[in-house]
Amino acid sequence: QRNDQIVMNPTEKAQVLTGTAGPNEDRQWPLKGTIEGNKLMFEVQSDEAGVVKFTLTFADGHLKGEARAEFQGQQLSAKVDAQRVKTGF
Repeated sequence: QRNDQIVMNPTEKAQVLTGTAGPNEDRQWPLKGTIEGNKLMFEVQSDEAGVVKFTLTFADGHLKGEARAEFQGQQLSAKVDAQRVKTGF
């Protein structure tokens, strides 16, 4: 098991989700998807793993769920537990 970081900068407008996501602030790729209630479904077209599909649910201040991709014929999946980073001074 391995823990990796993801940095997401999502924007929601009329249940349409856009923005960016990637391994850090400097490496970001476009994301697009939808929001239904507390459920977010979106895809990120990455340079490394192709299209990564996320299905996340917002609860208790966290986005939790799963990410799936197919890369070089292999099915990849990961559990996601994300929370907002507090910024400011």
